Amino acid sequence: MPTKTWMQNALNEVLQPQATTQTYEKYFDPDYVQIVDGKTLDYAEATHHFGIVRDKMKSLRITIKDFVADGDAIAESHIVDGETREGEIVQFEVIAITRLRDGRIWRLNELTRQIKGGEHSRDLGSRT
Repeated sequence: MPTKTWMQNALNEVLQPQATTQTYEKYFDPDYVQIVDGKTLDYAEATHHFGIVRDKMKSLRITIKDFVADGDAIAESHIVDGETREGEIVQFEVIAITRLRDGRIWRLNELTRQIKGGEHSRDLGSRT
């Protein structure tokens, strides 16, 4: 069964500058689909999104607040704290339902709420 630590590591590792294709393959099923704020991203679009976020951010940290796992399903909320390369401080709250397949993230449905940051940063959770 997945743990809070495993999930937090997955979310943080894919958004770090050193993330590679192998990082994505470690955590995400090739048939991965993410629905974020009503926008649907497939595996290629999601990994592209991760790259956009990495390029935009000077620093980024994800901290899981709530975590419940049942079999292959995870319900969790987390806070994303970051600083853009332009020096803007951003913070988001994310509520997510995740499904695993063969130990990797297969489906992810999430809602994001911006807590800090300007209007131009509002779509960072789904920007492609």
